[in-house]
Amino acid sequence: MYGFEAITYHNGWAMAITGATIVFSGLIVLSALISQLHKLVNFLDQRQRGKSSVADAPSAAPEDTAATGAHRFDVDVAISPFRAASATLTEPFSLADLHQAARKLNLPHPHLTIQALCQKDELIHEEDGLFRWR
Repeated sequence: MYGFEAITYHNGWAMAITGATIVFSGLIVLSALISQLHKLVNFLDQRQRGKSSVADAPSAAPEDTAATGAHRFDVDVAISPFRAASATLTEPFSLADLHQAARKLNLPHPHLTIQALCQKDELIHEEDGLFRWR
């Protein structure tokens, strides 16, 4: 016996439909679990935060940090180390060279500081992507 006759005789059609149903059901369950995984992570995160003590909570209000200037970026303070870093460079210089010089001196956040210096017009754009100090 060969072909469809053998499949029918040995319940092949029922086994194929049952197997496809099992696989499809498993994929549905797996996709439902994956789609709800973010809720489980949020629940565990909130549970972990609930265990932390009240002393760990920040005590300063946002206006307190703004008044003290703890998180404020000051261009006037940041300009002097970057000018010192660029002392070895010839003007006009590229921002890549300034960044490399700042990295050699371990200056904090060179990308952000250079961007702020450009926005405050402390670094003036010349031709061909070169910059000079104001």
